[in-house]
Amino acid sequence: MLKYICFILSLVRLSFAIETDPTATEMVIDDFDYETNLKIQKVWRGVQSEPPDVVKIIRHGYGLKSNAHFSQGIQRVSYDRDIELDLSMYGSFTLDIFLLEPWAFHAFTLYFKSGDGWFGCYSPMAKLGWQRLTFNKLEFHPEGNPDGWHNITGIRLSAWSAQKEDCQFVLDRLLARRSQIAIILPTTKSGCQLKEVETAKKFAQTLSRMFATIGLLSDSVTDHSPSVNLLVRHKYKFVVLPMNPKVSPKLAIALKELIVSGGKILAIYKLDKNVAQLIGVRPTGWVQEENDGQFAEIRFPEQHGFPKSVKQASWNITVAEPIDNRSRVVGIWYDSEGNPSKYPAVIVGKYGAFFSHLILNDDLAQKQQMLAAVVGHFFPNIHQMIAKHLIGNMMRVGHFTDRDKLERFIKRSSKSEATKLLNRAKNIHENAIRNYENGNIASAIEMSGQARDLLSQAYLFSQDNPTVEGRAIWNHSGTGAYPGDWDRSAYELAAAGFNMIFPNMLWAGLAHYASDILPRSWTFDHYGDQISQCVLAARKHGLEVHIWKVNWNLSNAPKSFVETLRQENRLQKSKTNTEILWLCPSHQDNRKLEIDSLIEVTKKYDIDGIHFDYIRYPSSDGCYCDNCRQGFTRSINQKVKNWPANVLKSGEMRKKFIAWRADQITILVKAVSEKAKLTRPNLKISAAVFNDYPYCVQSIGQDWVKWAKLGYVDFLCPMNYTADNDHFSQMVQNHKNILPRNFPVYPGIGATASIFSLPVDQVAAQIYLTRQFGSAGFTIFDYSKNTSNILIPAISKSIGAHRAKIPH
Repeated sequence: MLKYICFILSLVRLSFAIETDPTATEMVIDDFDYETNLKIQKVWRGVQSEPPDVVKIIRHGYGLKSNAHFSQGIQRVSYDRDIELDLSMYGSFTLDIFLLEPWAFHAFTLYFKSGDGWFGCYSPMAKLGWQRLTFNKLEFHPEGNPDGWHNITGIRLSAWSAQKEDCQFVLDRLLARRSQIAIILPTTKSGCQLKEVETAKKFAQTLSRMFATIGLLSDSVTDHSPSVNLLVRHKYKFVVLPMNPKVSPKLAIALKELIVSGGKILAIYKLDKNVAQLIGVRPTGWVQEENDGQFAEIRFPEQHGFPKSVKQASWNITVAEPIDNRSRVVGIWYDSEGNPSKYPAVIVGKYGAFFSHLILNDDLAQKQQMLAAVVGHFFPNIHQMIAKHLIGNMMRVGHFTDRDKLERFIKRSSKSEATKLLNRAKNIHENAIRNYENGNIASAIEMSGQARDLLSQAYLFSQDNPTVEGRAIWNHSGTGAYPGDWDRSAYELAAAGFNMIFPNMLWAGLAHYASDILPRSWTFDHYGDQISQCVLAARKHGLEVHIWKVNWNLSNAPKSFVETLRQENRLQKSKTNTEILWLCPSHQDNRKLEIDSLIEVTKKYDIDGIHFDYIRYPSSDGCYCDNCRQGFTRSINQKVKNWPANVLKSGEMRKKFIAWRADQITILVKAVSEKAKLTRPNLKISAAVFNDYPYCVQSIGQDWVKWAKLGYVDFLCPMNYTADNDHFSQMVQNHKNILPRNFPVYPGIGATASIFSLPVDQVAAQIYLTRQFGSAGFTIFDYSKNTSNILIPAISKSIGAHRAKIPH
């Protein structure tokens, strides 16, 4: 094996193309060029793993080689080193890795040690050969009590097992990257509320991803970082405030210096008065949506470089106006009926720009052009780089990265419309290149978007339409896409070829239907019985209805309901005895509440199935309450001397506790399955499950393979939420391998499940991949007004153009 891996390394070292922001700078943290095993082992040490080796990479020095003995049952191999770094002004990190057995690996985690804790971020690793893993600083999570990115004292590299199979991997070039764009995150130290801080970070992640789609990297730094006053010294040109209602005095000074040095600011939604004055904007109020669709679209009338319109389903806005002649309105809010409002959406001035609500992750193509126009307004040279990037990546559509393969795929289609769209796209592509070469950058960007949209349509039209396939969609709101009008939603989904809907109708402490067991929701009071309306409409239009329940989770339950449960000691406790707002699964009364609420639904309504969600513990931190201690002690007929230490990660009773804990979840699945089918023998039981089996058994007590093998569920929907098609394929294949033969799986596709929406062609690509691996169908998250506007119409003309029979 060693000779084979060295041979491959010598041939293909980083022969793949690496795309990067040409304005970014890089710092080599470790190039692993140690020449001998002795030298590398003085720096890097194995953590419950054997020491690393070095391997010669022809024409590129050396790399760290690991022997991963996963056949012995270990979960990961890790390597640590000590180092002192200030990474506060870096935005992302990359690591090159070589794999011969990608199926054996679940993911890779990069950790940075700081103080009494760590920052950690994971990346899928699903490709054969060399690949570059990228870790965005915004997506790192703290563990323990880290000091901050300015005080890094160590690194840990961890590869996680997916299969019990011995394998090897090679690491090379760990880099830190810094860009010219800084996203400044608010903190509670500057006077912001914790919820504002959390929201800002979430939407900062969305913004960072959006910048990446137009070829720009972005860094992130908190407003109280020791380095925040060095914006100018670090040569930042563009600072983004994702939602910073207040800024610290230190940051205010740094922003003034930035403006003086030629830098610019993009302020979003909530404005600090000092920032508003800097960019020439005067806040005058705040307006909440009075009716659905009031702030549905932004139009840019005759604004050079901006798209004609951008869809943006906002629910409230900050009202602002230009100060004198220092800025001007370029975008206006429109409602869903196409009527203009009096409210500015985008204001641009000499020193910055203002967007009056959070930048949401819908209508990605137009958002790309809008961001490009804002950046290009201030920095024409960067605008040119954006155009070059978008033109160069125009042919990256669906599951293709190669132009010739994409064209062959489209041309093999029997649909003439697909070929016509392809030819139109190629003509516009050529015009985009000519405009770029002639310096018409805004036109080149606009044309690149048009061409890519046509290619996306051609790709969708080229898809097959199986006659037997489960086509499901989750609906998180429980009201469909149009609250109060389930008939419209059901008609729309049926016309798009869907044959199942999973509406979220009940939680652990809330019901959108006429429940006699759970508190009834505002949705029920305002719109009526949602299950009744949904079932009636679905029957009319030929859809199956599988009622989705969020189990155990009490986050939206009425306070009085939760207080009663609290008094009865029915809530979960963490390992530090902190309350968790979830029902404890081991408590008999909680189990009865979960069973009774679901059986109530099967008795009251003519439904096709019950769909479990959150059918697990919230994390490895729950539950360690007294009821769990007593139940576990009884199950093993043995005293637990030190609770919960004896059942935690290094505890002597850990394995027994993991098994007992998972059984508490399985007991509920089994009980509901058996009782529900007594009421409705043809009822189908299903669940939305974590994709990382078997880790989810240990972390959250979710043993869904066991449920399938014992017949407690009729089909499963693993939540394979990723934008990486190789990773998606790996998960689909792994799930197929570990489940019983021919067991129906409808892989979950996260169209809007994360901080960043998948483009329509990416959703289509993952549907294509489910078919390639022989899945029974697919499930899309989430049916809402946003997906109704863009995704559903696209599917109706292509993948769902013809109805299909449900396989189960």
